[in-house]
Amino acid sequence: MDKRKKTAGFSLLELIAVIVILGILSVLGFSKFMKLRKETRIYAVKQLKSNMKTAAWLCNIKVRQLNLPSDAKVVEDKDLSGKIRLVNGYPASLVDLTNTMTQEGYEITGKTLHLKGRAECGVIYKSANKIGETPEFIPVFTGC
Repeated sequence: MDKRKKTAGFSLLELIAVIVILGILSVLGFSKFMKLRKETRIYAVKQLKSNMKTAAWLCNIKVRQLNLPSDAKVVEDKDLSGKIRLVNGYPASLVDLTNTMTQEGYEITGKTLHLKGRAECGVIYKSANKIGETPEFIPVFTGC
């Protein structure tokens, strides 16, 4: 009868192997998570661009509904959050445009509406300067 002590547990080599494998998996998971966060911010900018276009379009429809001339400089309406300055029937500036929409989580820097804390991750608004022209919405993804 063999009366050797039975040892319970793992050898040092087995523990080191498990730690190395867990380290590799965590690095891969973290990089995938960071890529997912960037993709989420890019999607948020694309959605913001769509929202800005819709807000400008709705403002233009309101101008037409009120039978204002195409060269009207201001529209005032409770649906548009008060006075909105106009150029060719569209909001004259980014500030005027954002007065027509809710934009929690965003900031304005110059002509760009961007994600808070990320000045290079947003949408640039260029107003319609010529008759018959519509505003431009240029997405910026460099800082996402």
